Amino acid sequence: FWTSVRAAELRGYDPTGKTVRDFYQGDALAFVLDNYDQGVAHPSGIVDFSVDIAADDRHVELETLFLPLSADGKSPTHVLVYGHYIEK
Repeated sequence: FWTSVRAAELRGYDPTGKTVRDFYQGDALAFVLDNYDQGVAHPSGIVDFSVDIAADDRHVELETLFLPLSADGKSPTHVLVYGHYIEK
């Protein structure tokens, strides 16, 4: 059962109300912002298949979905981000 509390535990922080710039710097920030840009540019979103070790060190993030959302069905106003984790 997945909850936002569990997601925060895996990340090592709760991103609620924060921006991407609050958590990333340098090359990592550029990489993450590029994923958001690509997700917004593709109406069906994108999947980033980069593998990343979670902050709790027991889980691995296999892929991340970036899905653009739009109130008017045309212009994205939000991006839903979902990370798929497995236990090591």
